Amino acid sequence: MAWSLNEVQRIRSGLRGDRLAVANGITDLVDLPLATGSRIGETTALKWKHLDLYANKPTVLVEGTVVRIRGGGMIIQPHPKGGPNGKRRLLLPEWAVEADCPPPVG
Repeated sequence: MAWSLNEVQRIRSGLRGDRLAVANGITDLVDLPLATGSRIGETTALKWKHLDLYANKPTVLVEGTVVRIRGGGMIIQPHPKGGPNGKRRLLLPEWAVEADCPPPVG
């Protein structure tokens, strides 16, 4: 069952009111799947190089996912769940582009 718009707004508002959630990036981890429909593993596999926040139409490139390895541990698999053909560039809505911090230098 999908969340209603009201439920999503309440979740986002509640997280933004929690200073630990903001400080630890939980708000971003929740916002990106809401904005794009990406899976949590795809979201956690993202690096700064996958984001183009300053383009006329900001995007994110989904080209990997985090997977659990048998016997323990996790890695970034070099393609999404759908295989190499699952790589895709997604448009970001304006509200998702509002960054709490600038991208890293270098």
